[in-house]
Amino acid sequence: MKIVKETSDLIIIKDRNIAFFTIGIIFILTGLSLLTILKPAFSSFDYERVINFAFLFILLGLGAVLILDTITISLDKTSNKLSLILRSIIRKKVKECPLNQIRAIELRLFYMPGEGKWPRLVFILIDGTEFPLPLGAITTTGRRRKRQIIKERNIGPKIATFLNVPFNENITSNINEILPEIRRIFKRK
Repeated sequence: MKIVKETSDLIIIKDRNIAFFTIGIIFILTGLSLLTILKPAFSSFDYERVINFAFLFILLGLGAVLILDTITISLDKTSNKLSLILRSIIRKKVKECPLNQIRAIELRLFYMPGEGKWPRLVFILIDGTEFPLPLGAITTTGRRRKRQIIKERNIGPKIATFLNVPFNENITSNINEILPEIRRIFKRK
């Protein structure tokens, strides 16, 4: 996530997942090239397999391009709104909340099956409900995870200062989360 506009009355944060979009385009182009360029290189029997792979590549690429969301978070003091917009080529989802209902902002680690823990900003509302920001562009590398924590640590306090609310970091693991990892490490040795 990146702050793209910051004034005294407005903060706009965007997250575009360019890597997955590029991969989707590459899959589409690979599928099209299998259908057109490589046709003379195969016999008719082999070409039927190539067609199946080509369509698979095209479908995967189209799925990635059409479903991939761009996340826009707008904090506007003039309209007193926090707007979260998830937009893809085929859909648009908007979630809103009044700014004066935000009590605090927290940085937390959320567990994603198969991915591990990822940092996420959460808006805590006055009535105790939570308004979590969606996870942005995610890859499974540890370096990417550390960069994500650094980004969230930079953005969170700026938003908290803008809204004049406290910012808390709640990214420590509890003992129940650490013990299985320790056991797994000792089993390997």
